[in-house]
Amino acid sequence: MLTAIATVVLTFVLTGLAANRLVQRWQYRNWILQQRMLDAQERQKSLQAIFEDLANLASKRHNKMRMLLSSLRSHSADKVDERLQEYGVTLSEWNERLNPISATLTLHLGWNFTWRLQKQIQPAFRSLGRDLERLSRLKAAGSRLSTSELRQAQHRLDQLQGTLFAFNRDMLRYLFDKRAELYREQILSPDT
Repeated sequence: MLTAIATVVLTFVLTGLAANRLVQRWQYRNWILQQRMLDAQERQKSLQAIFEDLANLASKRHNKMRMLLSSLRSHSADKVDERLQEYGVTLSEWNERLNPISATLTLHLGWNFTWRLQKQIQPAFRSLGRDLERLSRLKAAGSRLSTSELRQAQHRLDQLQGTLFAFNRDMLRYLFDKRAELYREQILSPDT
């Protein structure tokens, strides 16, 4: 009888210890998976913030350029001056944040997006901005502006808007793909 009791007690203790160890390992593995998921979600949030920051800055600059062009068609030199000053403030904000955004884009999204920003979007902004500033100076000097130049500037603004749309769309696709990949990896490979 003593052996039976000792066997039951030892079985109970050993089973309890083994089960406890097994549960601890499962909990630890689940905790690691949760931490990885939280880290990945934080990275996803920072990518989303990068996108929003860049998209907002580009939209703001584009809008100020459009407003400046619109004021050039008016007869009010004061309106042109006001819009030019607003554009200058926006331009300064864009220039101040362009390098950090480029570095962040390269680090988080890859060189492709930075290249597009530096070689497609920025040159279009720069060239069109120079032309709008030149037209503003001519308007301020009392010169009559060429309708064809204004139409050409409008056309370039429209093209730039298309370029910005494609860039933003591609960034969003990249972000959605990364999010889907994150959750797919967590579902398909929970073993660590």
